[in-house]
Amino acid sequence: MNLTYITNSKTLINSIPIERMSEPIIKNIEDYFNGIYLGKTKIYNIPFFLNLNLLTSPHIAVVGMTGAGKTYLIKNFIIRNDIYKKSNMLVIDLNGEYKEIAKLVSGKIYELGTDFKINLFEFLDNNKNNVIKNVLEIISSLIKINEKEHAIIYDQLIEYLKNGKIINLRTFLNEIDGEKFKIIKLKLKQLTESAIFADTTSFKIKNLFDGFVDIDLSKLETDLEKKTISYVLIRSISENLNKIKISQKIDNYIILDEAWKSLENIYLSRLFREGRKYGFSIIVASQLVSDINNVIISNSSSIFIFKIQNIEDFRVLNETGIADSTDIKKILDLNVGECFVYLSFKEENNGIKKFVIKKIDGLPLFKYNFTIGDKMEIEISKEKFNFITKSLRLDKELELRILDFIDENEKNINIMSFLNFLISLNLNRAIIISYLKQIGISDKDIISAYEKLKIISINLKNK
Repeated sequence: MNLTYITNSKTLINSIPIERMSEPIIKNIEDYFNGIYLGKTKIYNIPFFLNLNLLTSPHIAVVGMTGAGKTYLIKNFIIRNDIYKKSNMLVIDLNGEYKEIAKLVSGKIYELGTDFKINLFEFLDNNKNNVIKNVLEIISSLIKINEKEHAIIYDQLIEYLKNGKIINLRTFLNEIDGEKFKIIKLKLKQLTESAIFADTTSFKIKNLFDGFVDIDLSKLETDLEKKTISYVLIRSISENLNKIKISQKIDNYIILDEAWKSLENIYLSRLFREGRKYGFSIIVASQLVSDINNVIISNSSSIFIFKIQNIEDFRVLNETGIADSTDIKKILDLNVGECFVYLSFKEENNGIKKFVIKKIDGLPLFKYNFTIGDKMEIEISKEKFNFITKSLRLDKELELRILDFIDENEKNINIMSFLNFLISLNLNRAIIISYLKQIGISDKDIISAYEKLKIISINLKNK
């Protein structure tokens, strides 16, 4: 084409091929505020915000080799969600990896065996034979029983359950008697103090969705126990769905890192299918794509793929339409920390479906410690503290003075000193109280600090 003969600029424009943008852009300011920032795209360095409201479902799947970055992504999603969204988050923590995050976001840690116990007989299945089969499998993994003892326990459980009684291990042992049960009773008695053969189940579902809750299963000895407890928890949540109000807002997250250990679960499948209308999002993580069943893959509209090398994984990605041959080449070329992203939007033209994030932008885990007297009461991340401070919408000079005060105290702040400082800035009492409560300080401690300052002030006046 000879440019000398083009006399119309429109002709020139139409002759230049323009490719569609290959990475997502923020179309409007609402996308920015309603999304969770995760990192920047590889080619154009564009900030990416995951906005679940734009997607066909709220569920998220994260896949990658050990050390590739999948847990790091989930942890940063948790921290930012705690700061900006305040959603309820439940982690079924198989290996104790999220306890540090729980402390950082002032969450609760339920350690199985101390403040969290389960009576397995209440949950495993409505079919009595399946209850017994599953219980016996767990008993066999925890203590040594021979085939004869196995058969005796099975027969006695069948007999005991005929009347439809709610059973626990202790009452079962009290019911069976006789010489042939003597050794069996001694063996089973060891388990009556176990966290999974408790007399009664100690948790209520509603208490599991109250801020950030980490169910720490790291002290369980076997994968079978961990899988069983995961099953029990997922089943309980699923069976309680109908008691929860239908919600358009995603308020509750369930996080299953290395979830392949408990994925063969009809109740988990139900949560994936129906969770959205009750405001639930499920986040699963696994080392292999092929370990995650079709229900989860087809119901996850956000899929993050870190470095993988398994040929079967690439076949699954191709067959499900998540990644074609060009995408698979990108996945093969990923470095540690980079991830391929697949999104499924409600509206076809709402955004770019596939792209690469060059790295997950993690938050520095600086913590501020607030103390009452000599006792540390509150730990709060630097970013969360800064966010709460900025949300007060104070004069910029006052905001900077507050942040300077914190840094000058080397991140260990006595509440009395901090309250006295805020009063010296002539801040409204209602603003101060609201501010301290958002940081996590209780009403009782705020009142106590005010009372102590009042006494100090009176004493100074008298002198």
